[in-house]
Amino acid sequence: MVRKRSRAAGGECMIRVLVVDDEPRVLNSLRLVLQCEGFDVETASRGAEALERLKSGNFQVMVSDLCMSPVDGMELLRGARQTSPGTQVIILTGYASPNTARDALKNDVFDYMVKPVPARALAQAVRNAAIYGAAAAGGGVVDRDVMSTKSVSLRNYLR
Repeated sequence: MVRKRSRAAGGECMIRVLVVDDEPRVLNSLRLVLQCEGFDVETASRGAEALERLKSGNFQVMVSDLCMSPVDGMELLRGARQTSPGTQVIILTGYASPNTARDALKNDVFDYMVKPVPARALAQAVRNAAIYGAAAAGGGVVDRDVMSTKSVSLRNYLR
């Protein structure tokens, strides 16, 4: 689904989010949650489709499931780093493991969240990712408060 709004009602730019999951019900739920929070959301049901969208779209954040086939979330994360390096990536998984968490960290994931993810926590992670990405893209030093929002769920998981 493509949502064609680029500005919120007040005129400020909306955060563009690409949501990727191979389970249609989960994909639709994530889309609805994020749209209700005011994000401009597009969806993809496969990793390859997501990579194509990343090439043609300007997304601040991508939220992706980890366990998908044939292109899984980790492969998609690596592809996103090459295709759209400014896009911040949040991985969602129902099958968390220290190995995949570390792999995500090595590939500069913004966050790694274990399902089920509360709607407000996901929305806040997307906002934080967009703020972090904008600060990092500015070429300057990323503020300590902004930096502290990166990988919050991932750090908590690895403790």
